Amino acid sequence: MPSRLKRIPVTFTVLLALSTHISNVNAKTETASNWPSLQFDFTVKRNSMNVYGRSEFTMSINPAVSGANSQVLYDVYSTFSDGSSTTSYMLLNGVGYLSCDSTDPPSVSCLDTEADMLPPVNEIVKAINKATAAPSSADSNTGECSNGMFQVSINGISFALCASGSSGFTMTGRDLDIEVKFLETPVDIVKPTTVKEYSS
Repeated sequence: MPSRLKRIPVTFTVLLALSTHISNVNAKTETASNWPSLQFDFTVKRNSMNVYGRSEFTMSINPAVSGANSQVLYDVYSTFSDGSSTTSYMLLNGVGYLSCDSTDPPSVSCLDTEADMLPPVNEIVKAINKATAAPSSADSNTGECSNGMFQVSINGISFALCASGSSGFTMTGRDLDIEVKFLETPVDIVKPTTVKEYSS
């Protein structure tokens, strides 16, 4: 995954606009309390891009507001299990944590950046915020999208975004597909109690 990414804010109205097929991506919300929690379901199409050996995985995120509602960073949670151990990833207030239960007590590491090991969710949401309507010819190239196709670019990597009503939307790329779902309730994300080491 690209590593030259910065954590950035995002507006809920843009996500809502995509889910209800409204093209005005510059609208702003009145209150941050209306911003949704989201679920990202990733499907990796190249083995070299697998995360912890998995080509399919889920990351759940909550909006976290700072600076008198002037900035939003999504907190992130994801788990990866190989049958004998479970690795948990959390991003809280812009700080990444990695916990593994293969040791007793479980080991916890502090990560220097969101994008070192996993897809950079905040950067993806930033790109969604800048989505533009795709030309009509794009539908025939990427498959049927009855609600209208959008174009999204993440660090120069192109995705076709298809809104699927109030439930969410899908993003289709050459090497990676993402299905985004709106959650009715926030995800429970708790900071690890002990950080034993720093991982760069």
